[in-house]
Amino acid sequence: MKRIIFPKIFAVDVLERIRRELIIYISLFFILWLLLLFLFPHLFPYLMFPYFKILKGQPLVFTSLEEALFVILRASFYLALIISLPFLLISSLGKAKFLK
Repeated sequence: MKRIIFPKIFAVDVLERIRRELIIYISLFFILWLLLLFLFPHLFPYLMFPYFKILKGQPLVFTSLEEALFVILRASFYLALIISLPFLLISSLGKAKFLK
């Protein structure tokens, strides 16, 4: 009976390293999301400048009370994702060398 040789990716130390990297990345993502959530009132005019330039100063209209909160949550989430995703990709591609 032949013994099955698994690739190096299933080694325990590699899986622990991947888990540690993911925990660090996810925690930094949530910290960045909270930071952008609190800084969003200062960032919002810069994000809405093209909109106000096209519509010549017409205000935004929110049809429900919670819609403004969801706009802030969604926009800060996507900003945090856009900022942190390159760091995840660069670090994961850099760490992928040891899998070969």
